[in-house]
Amino acid sequence: MNTMLCLFALLISLTVITSSIAPIRIDTTCHDERYFYSSALNLCILNTRYFESWAWAFLYCQREGGNLPSIHNAFQNSLIAELQFNLTGKTQSWLGAEKYDGQWSWIDKSPFDYQRFDKKNSSGCFVCDGALLDATDLLWKPVDSSTYNSFICVAPPFIPTTTTRDPSVTTDSFGCYPAHKQPPFNCKEGWQYAPELGYEYLVFSDSFYDDTETYCVSQGAHLVSIHSEAENDFVAGLCCVSSDHYLDAGFYITGGVQQNGTLKWLDGSAFDFKHEWCGGEPWDHADEGILYIVNTESRGQTECLPKTWGLDYNFVKDKSATPYYVCKRKRNA
Repeated sequence: MNTMLCLFALLISLTVITSSIAPIRIDTTCHDERYFYSSALNLCILNTRYFESWAWAFLYCQREGGNLPSIHNAFQNSLIAELQFNLTGKTQSWLGAEKYDGQWSWIDKSPFDYQRFDKKNSSGCFVCDGALLDATDLLWKPVDSSTYNSFICVAPPFIPTTTTRDPSVTTDSFGCYPAHKQPPFNCKEGWQYAPELGYEYLVFSDSFYDDTETYCVSQGAHLVSIHSEAENDFVAGLCCVSSDHYLDAGFYITGGVQQNGTLKWLDGSAFDFKHEWCGGEPWDHADEGILYIVNTESRGQTECLPKTWGLDYNFVKDKSATPYYVCKRKRNA
């Protein structure tokens, strides 16, 4: 009986696909003109044309205002498989499913209420913590998430609203998941005031390092300097701690720099406080280093814990990372 129902659902979905698969461009429906709207899925779709690891694909979709696809019924499964194949030209593409401690979940936090895993899959991977949707048989193939595959991004349709949010309003609280379940970029919005410190702080991520100090100055601020344990804790709490699966996103960039072996703050304040260092005290280095605060954790992690400091010499400047940046200014400056 179940087999007959599945076949019936598949026949219906394939019939719908012929009329709904063509991209229908409705720019006002999606938050970004690069997306197109699928009325059958009620989702906006972005064709990325990239071939990357699961973590890279997830971070890319997040930065573009979307997510890797989650699937909740047979119709969605067949339609997304067809979309992925038509857009990427590849038979297999990433889903937003990830496996942790033997349990599968969707990275968008939606219920894991449907699955089509290939029980005969013989990928040979040691850690099958990612999943590919195969357009040839509509099955999900567990694979190592570090392998490179195609992907598309999906996003809910844009619903215009008559009200706008005041960016100066402080968000006092926000929900965080356990680190191993927490995607990056879940941060407090707007300027966050610390009364005991007398300063306010703004975290942002959609920028490159060379532009960040200029942006902070335009806001009457500088990239953050740290002068006490309390200030370090406050800055480290601006975003949820995420898994070290997202190492290229899970850290805060400060206004601290190392030049000719000497540490200083870009705002000109005294370097009068040092926190515990990730991996031990930094050594003298000919290149200019950028001081960051760690915001990731993993089970068994004994060093480079959240709130510890580190120096980056290449990762940020070559624009291969997408970290958090923090501006700091006096209240009502």
